[in-house]
Amino acid sequence: MLIRRAHTSGRPNHDDYDLHWLLADPGELEQIPGETGCLIHNGIAVYPSSPDREWDEDEHPGRRYVHYADGRPLAALRVTQYPATRRRPARSVVVWIWTEEDQRGKGLATALFARAKDDYPNLSVGSDRSPAGAGWVTRLEDLGLVPRTTW
Repeated sequence: MLIRRAHTSGRPNHDDYDLHWLLADPGELEQIPGETGCLIHNGIAVYPSSPDREWDEDEHPGRRYVHYADGRPLAALRVTQYPATRRRPARSVVVWIWTEEDQRGKGLATALFARAKDDYPNLSVGSDRSPAGAGWVTRLEDLGLVPRTTW
């Protein structure tokens, strides 16, 4: 289950949707520079990107939320904060989400989203979605966690 950024080729393939790397330990992800935090054994850990870091034009701060059970990471969600521009207000968006295949359908991704919404009350979900990600967003809409989309 995941949301991801636009495909570089314009056409998705299976590898575009493999985001298992989101389950890595804090500070180990090349895709999320400047991340800090401590591992936990059970529950949801929050790993923020360093706000003091110099960000490149295509990089943005945010937080990664990881759900652990018995020390095993089962699901992860990445929220990115985009600054205000002339066309758009500042916003916080779920750009990546991953749940281990044997854990899907147990509500872990929804629990991560609910936890992230505590930090980002106006949290939205990116529009580039895998089929599983689209189904998850429909579930969030059914639960009233995000507004229903009309497209």
